[in-house]
Amino acid sequence: TDTVDWLATQGITASRSPVMPDLARLEPGAFGAWPAEVRAAVAIQDEGSALVAAVVQARPGDRVLDLCASPGGKSVRLWRAMHHT
Repeated sequence: TDTVDWLATQGITASRSPVMPDLARLEPGAFGAWPAEVRAAVAIQDEGSALVAAVVQARPGDRVLDLCASPGGKSVRLWRAMHHT
């Protein structure tokens, strides 16, 4: 099941990003009203950061230096791409 479908089972409305279908779009401010267990199960990320990770097209064996990294989705997406997870 994908994120949008899973959120629907939790009573939360989200839409798919037209740019990256694996991302869910939320209404501004919606996240704060979610139950704590649902907030803990997802990672909130700017769509632009996810797009950067997709454009880089990192592969196993690559090395990526992200000069604008923080504990966030872009770095996680790049790591996953380089480690096939």
